[in-house]
Amino acid sequence: MTQELSDSSIAHRDAPSRVKRNLVILAALFVVAVALVPAPRGLLELVQEEQPLGYQLQSGTKSITGSVSKILQKDLTPEQVASKAKIMIAVLFGSAFLWGTGAIPLGATDLLVGKFLVFVRHTASG
Repeated sequence: MTQELSDSSIAHRDAPSRVKRNLVILAALFVVAVALVPAPRGLLELVQEEQPLGYQLQSGTKSITGSVSKILQKDLTPEQVASKAKIMIAVLFGSAFLWGTGAIPLGATDLLVGKFLVFVRHTASG
């Protein structure tokens, strides 16, 4: 009887860590799923639009694609820029989900976003 109670209490103590692990896996699957889906047409149109409202373009550029290409010092297509934007939005929502559920602490989500920014900047998306 005592052994059953101790096994039960161990299972209850491990439950929060299993839940947190599952939440992290869920967030990672969300980001991967968004990365695999093509960018929506509206986002593609936005990154190609000349002088979009509410966006500060780099000097000498006429679109978001041109600005991002200039910042990254790479010749990117609108599809690549839209893909990078889509992934970063997914990372933002995934990080907010992880922080809001308490799966990982706020400081760790800050580091996670920073790592993903570096990852997306240095990978070729398409």
